[in-house]
Amino acid sequence: MLKQANQVREFHNSFNVQRKHLKRLSDKECILRVDLIQEELNELKEALLERDSIEVLDAIIDIMYLTVGTADILGLGRILETAFTEVHESNMSKLHNGKVVLRPDGKILKGENFKAPNLYKILNS
Repeated sequence: MLKQANQVREFHNSFNVQRKHLKRLSDKECILRVDLIQEELNELKEALLERDSIEVLDAIIDIMYLTVGTADILGLGRILETAFTEVHESNMSKLHNGKVVLRPDGKILKGENFKAPNLYKILNS
């Protein structure tokens, strides 16, 4: 993830995209980030339903670019890898005695050994 975060930072630097603390981001800036991501999510949904692998990949990369870019804008790019690992380890703790348990719609359920990610620790370290 570090390579991608650095690439997005290069883009932001080249295009003079400003970095701001979340508390200093205007409502308009917050809404823009969400709207851009939502636009790509809509494109992903359409591409998936059309079974168009090129457009699916394009939408996935655009979503990654925007989400990593949002992290960079907020000054969180430096901790993305650590936070991702923390969430991954939490997700792996969802297993029920080494087995996956699913809801009827296919969502993975949390196991008895589930451990929530401690993002507070990462954010404040």
